[in-house]
This record gives sequence, structure tokens and C-alpha cells, in this order.
Amino acid sequence: MSAGSAHPERLLLALDEALDHNVQLIHEQDMADAGFMIRHDRISETQLIKAFSQMKPIELVELRDAFVRARPIIMNLARDISPQ
Repeated sequence: MSAGSAHPERLLLALDEALDHNVQLIHEQDMADAGFMIRHDRISETQLIKAFSQMKPIELVELRDAFVRARPIIMNLARDISPQ
């Protein structure tokens, strides 16, 4: 199986086993990318709230925790960047 076809959860678990130190899943570049997408696609806070409410639960704890930390940052970006 090639790396591109592997299930993302399996890849993250393998990476987690190989790490010998804490790693942040939310980087400054991620937030810059999110800000760009919000500006470029003119995504509103209302659209984000609707999208977040329709998400399937995130099963992998590390990803779920990263999402919980990133969500308020993304919402603030939308509030600051996008018209309502």
C-alpha cells in the first residue's frame, strides 16, 4: 500500500509512535492558510457555524483535541475577515 492510499488515522498513529517529543498539530502556517481561504472564498462566520454543526465526530483523540483548539481561532479569523 502506498503512503498516499493509507488511512489518515493509521498514518497519525504510526507517526505518534515514532515521536519522542510533543508536537503541535496547529501551526502558524495552518492559521495563515485558513485566513487565506476565509478571505479568498469569502466564508462567513455563519457559514462556518453551519459547517461545524454538520461535521461527523472526529474519532482520533489527537485530531479532535487539535480541532477543539483551532475552532475558536478559525471563528475569530472569520469574524475579523469576513462580512456577515
